[in-house]
Amino acid sequence: MFRNYFKVATRSLIRHKGYSFINIFGLTVGLCAALLILLYAKSELTYDRVHTQAENIYMVYKERITPTGTQETFDTWAPTWEALKEDYAQVVNGARVINQGLWVEVNGERFNEPATLTDRSYFELFDFKLKEGNRQTVLSGLNEAVVSQALAERLFPGENAMGKTIMVPSLDNQYIVTGILEEVPYNSYLQPNLIVPVQSHPEFEGIAGNWGSSFLESYVLLKPDTDVAELEASFEDFIAKIWDAQTAENTNFKLLNLLDVYDRFNDNRQYAYILLIVAIGILLIAAINFMNLATARSMERAREAGMRKVLGAVKPQLVIQYLTESLTITFISLVLGLVLAVALLPRFNTYYNIGLATDFWQDPGNMLAILAVGLLIGLASGLYPAFYITSLKSVDTLKGKVLKTNGVGKFIRNALVVLQFMFSTLLIVGTLVIGRQVDFMKNKDMAFDKENLLVLPIRVDDFPSEEQGINQLSGLRNALKSHTSVTSLTATSSIPGNFPGRFTFVVPDGFTAEQRLRMRFTFVDHDFFSSLRIELLKGRDFLPNSEQDRSEAAIVNKAALQAFGWEDIEGKYLNFGNRKVQVIGVVDDYNFESLANEVAPIIHFYRPPENAVHSFTVARVAAGRTADALSLAKEQWELALPSVPFDYYFVDQRFQQLYEAEERLTGAISTFSMVAIIIATMGLLGLSSLITAQRTKEIGIRKVLGATVMSIIGLLSKRFALLIGLAFVLTIPVAVVLLNNWLADFAYRIHLGPLVFLVALVGTLFVALMAIGLQTAKAALANPVQSMRYE
Repeated sequence: MFRNYFKVATRSLIRHKGYSFINIFGLTVGLCAALLILLYAKSELTYDRVHTQAENIYMVYKERITPTGTQETFDTWAPTWEALKEDYAQVVNGARVINQGLWVEVNGERFNEPATLTDRSYFELFDFKLKEGNRQTVLSGLNEAVVSQALAERLFPGENAMGKTIMVPSLDNQYIVTGILEEVPYNSYLQPNLIVPVQSHPEFEGIAGNWGSSFLESYVLLKPDTDVAELEASFEDFIAKIWDAQTAENTNFKLLNLLDVYDRFNDNRQYAYILLIVAIGILLIAAINFMNLATARSMERAREAGMRKVLGAVKPQLVIQYLTESLTITFISLVLGLVLAVALLPRFNTYYNIGLATDFWQDPGNMLAILAVGLLIGLASGLYPAFYITSLKSVDTLKGKVLKTNGVGKFIRNALVVLQFMFSTLLIVGTLVIGRQVDFMKNKDMAFDKENLLVLPIRVDDFPSEEQGINQLSGLRNALKSHTSVTSLTATSSIPGNFPGRFTFVVPDGFTAEQRLRMRFTFVDHDFFSSLRIELLKGRDFLPNSEQDRSEAAIVNKAALQAFGWEDIEGKYLNFGNRKVQVIGVVDDYNFESLANEVAPIIHFYRPPENAVHSFTVARVAAGRTADALSLAKEQWELALPSVPFDYYFVDQRFQQLYEAEERLTGAISTFSMVAIIIATMGLLGLSSLITAQRTKEIGIRKVLGATVMSIIGLLSKRFALLIGLAFVLTIPVAVVLLNNWLADFAYRIHLGPLVFLVALVGTLFVALMAIGLQTAKAALANPVQSMRYE
């Protein structure tokens, strides 16, 4: 029997090729888009679930309560986790993690590699698997190292890295490779490349019990079912014991679950949820097309149903027949969508810089979920038309009275069309607003000139000795500064777009010791502000090679001045314990981070260009001389540091990278908006075709009575235009609420105006009415004699 149902369904699909194509195409594209989004969202929302103990692993961080607000910082002290384990039974284990770049030397070649200095317990907390080596014993010796497969291949191409020796000059140590990591899943926050024992750091003995300097991450493993809020509340006594009661009042120790760490720093869940909504919307649009076309064909199908009933068919048989057709279309589309998704997945991975598996369909869980989605769409799309058609009276259906007497189907079709275009319009408005916000952040005046700033990440520590580093870097800088392609040069420990989180406690004049502020600071040379073209608002700049400025002067930004509550800086000092520093200048609030953040207070200290604290040499390149400056920089780099590959970037490019997540979201939503509009428009095309066919005789009579082609097109298009207009009106409040909530996360943001809504309305109307107009024009231009003979 089911074979017969399937055979009849197949014949119906072949007989109505246009109807079948529109449904299959729409569902295929919709399912492909939704499948890619669902895979991405699943991966993002399961970040760090690769670690089996993730629900019980927490990052320790601190909140500083200051007069200017609460500050969250995630750097902790070397003794943190061990002290917590000693004082709290809930803490079972833990690990320190220092992430930093290290120069690695093998056979005379040097490589700058991301490294992790950690405890042996690192492998007890996190489930990083080893391709070679024993997880139970690696890092048990101070000269042991674990490397990633990629690093092993870079350091020892064509050789087995196990047992090989690598030099790490900055740690004054050599390490034997005792483990090679299996490939780490991309959705793990921790991505180790080179792992060495933290105890092998030459200064470890001095920092192991030091509560004065926080510079590393601390992770703790808690007992299952620990009341985290209660444990956090009890940390006040711990803080008071380590420091004092005053510090305990102004400091909170907090715990951030490992499953939430990546989201806290990257806000990935928000974007995953946004794209999930997009995926659901696209599937709804495709399913609505299916339902609309099925109900619009109810005249033809109703006659068929009436004839079947007369010949003895019962209602359940007819329902099964129509559901079989619906499920056949759905599963054909599902197979095609799956094939298309597999073909597009490598491009999707490249665009999002992720590593979704191309063999996801081999996972039984994934396949069951895909089949369930197909079944749900098939049943949801076919159930209403099936029950609607089979519930009509046979006498009425055979007389063709169905559409003339029953308005339920028409109302439902109209409602579904409105729902389709509400979502399509929302996607278009969302794309326009997100795109405008990204452009605004890219082009906003940042109170410094970020164009033509060439950054060379090179420092004294990159050289075998401090003396050699100072001499070689001085030679490199002098060569750059004297060349006509470079207009100015500066050395700095931080550069906008790459501003490490250095903080210090400061007591400004007028504050008590208990009111101390925790503020960001950086080191710059005397050419920093002029090279970056940052305006000096008050006071003076640092003087070249001034020992007094080096030890007794600071320049703050306007945000810091406001935090101090000062009107002027005349005779004003900052107190750092027993050390007093005079504020000699105030600069404008330049944006050193993404414009998602407000400009924070910052203190600038002076250090001469040759000082080892500087991590960057920054050259302002003359307009049109980029190639010359790069050639010169590369030549001087290779003379100064031939063992290290030339490295550089431009500040404006680095700022563009800060907005990659928003740009990817814009690209994804704009692409899927096009998909949604295409699917919805094809549905309108099919719907208008069926409705036009049902009104063919009416069109012929109107033409005989003198109606023009344009008036007939207007008549048939008006209802669809009204539905799209209604969808637009209903979309406005939804879009305003959702987009204002999204924009609220940005310190500097655009304001929603009528233009984006007008563009969305005009664009949607144009595309939809073009599709409808082409179909209605064909009917309006037909011979009226033939039209009046229709049916």
